[in-house]
Amino acid sequence: MAKNVKDQVSKVVIILIALGATSALSTSCGKNNNPGSPPVAAVPIPQIPIPVPVPNPCPNGYFFGGQCYQGASFDWACRSSGGQPLSGSSGRPLCEWEKFGFIFPSSYFPLLTPDHSNNELAWNTGITVKPGDRLEYTLTGSWGVREGSTDSFLGGFIYFSTWHLDCRDVSLNGIKEGAPAYYLNQPAGLMGTDGTEIFWMGSSGSVQIHNSGVLKIGINAPLHDAGAGCASISSQELYVLHCEDINGITYPCP
Repeated sequence: MAKNVKDQVSKVVIILIALGATSALSTSCGKNNNPGSPPVAAVPIPQIPIPVPVPNPCPNGYFFGGQCYQGASFDWACRSSGGQPLSGSSGRPLCEWEKFGFIFPSSYFPLLTPDHSNNELAWNTGITVKPGDRLEYTLTGSWGVREGSTDSFLGGFIYFSTWHLDCRDVSLNGIKEGAPAYYLNQPAGLMGTDGTEIFWMGSSGSVQIHNSGVLKIGINAPLHDAGAGCASISSQELYVLHCEDINGITYPCP
């Protein structure tokens, strides 16, 4: 009898020991062995934007000058938009437009210097330009400043000054009294700008445009000369040639 009781007690002790070990193991596995380490944050998956296709504004025709010519041939659409159909250097069909500008008489001296310091004083021709356009022009005119001289009479007892303003003193090509005149290392004549780049013009020629903007022109002269000067510029020809292909992409006109 005593032996059976002893065996039963031993079994109970073994069961309790086993349960204690299991509980300790569970507690140990549930703990953070390095409590000082921060929790690992989830890394978000980057979202790649899906491009939205731009609808073709003129799927069955040609888009010229902000207007769609549906179901039309390229030549007809070009002529209807005021252009002239022609072929480019590689045989690519192009539509050419001539954009004319105007020079309005103004009460101020049109000033345009290579250092961009006086662009706001240039004359606005009203011609919008794009890269690849070609400017063609033939202009007449000149500019000058007020000049004075001092004389005396009665043996130098009385001095007097005279002033005169000659607007024909310097040509648009920067020629004064038969010799070239310069300002800021450029001829003191007519300059042009597309709003970004300033380029030499003179009285006539052709210029390739490299930037989008509005064509302005002015005289390359010091600011104090403009304040005391005058200019006379008239246009015989002033226009920009603009060419586009069937996809509306600008190309240099042939």
